[in-house]
Amino acid sequence: MQKIFKTTIRLNKQDSSTIYFYLESNENIVFYSTLESSLKEGYRDIEIKGSIDFIEDFKRMFQYICTKIKIQTIQEIQIVE
Repeated sequence: MQKIFKTTIRLNKQDSSTIYFYLESNENIVFYSTLESSLKEGYRDIEIKGSIDFIEDFKRMFQYICTKIKIQTIQEIQIVE
């Protein structure tokens, strides 16, 4: 079984299109889902998962995104099976 990493982040609702753009434009590095519990709020909680083969690529991309928009980490990166 391949291990994956996962993290959960929170950002302002108005910044959600920006992060979706970055995540989708870096296709195949991660996949994500917006947590339903945040849909009626002024923020979005997004769970991000990916293969540990791409964890360093994700970290670099995420650092860059954090220079563009304010992101709060709800759950630090974890390795799961």
